[in-house]
Amino acid sequence: AVVSTQSTGFKVKTLRHGIFERSGDNLYTNVTVSLQEALVGFEMVLKHLDGHGVPVKREKVTWPGATIVKKGEGMPNFDDRNKLGSLFITFDIKFPRGE
Repeated sequence: AVVSTQSTGFKVKTLRHGIFERSGDNLYTNVTVSLQEALVGFEMVLKHLDGHGVPVKREKVTWPGATIVKKGEGMPNFDDRNKLGSLFITFDIKFPRGE
C-alpha cells in the first residue's frame, strides 16, 4: 500500500480597506464631523462592509479622538461564527479655516 504524506499550505493575504481596519474580531474607523456637529450632537448612518447601515448618534459634545464602541458590529470570530467583535468609531473634528 502506498501512503501519501504530502501536505498543502496556504498563505492568506489580507487586503487593506479604505475605511475600516481590522484587528482580531474588531473593526476600527475614523469619522470626521463638523465643528457644529461636534458641539450640538449629530445622527448619521455609517455604511458597514456588508452594506448595512450602522446608526451613530451623539447628543453631547464630541471632542477630537472621542470613540464610540458598537458591540456586535465587528467581524465574525474565526472559531465561532456566531460571535462578533466590536466596531470602534473614532471622531475627528473639522474646524473652519479662518484667514
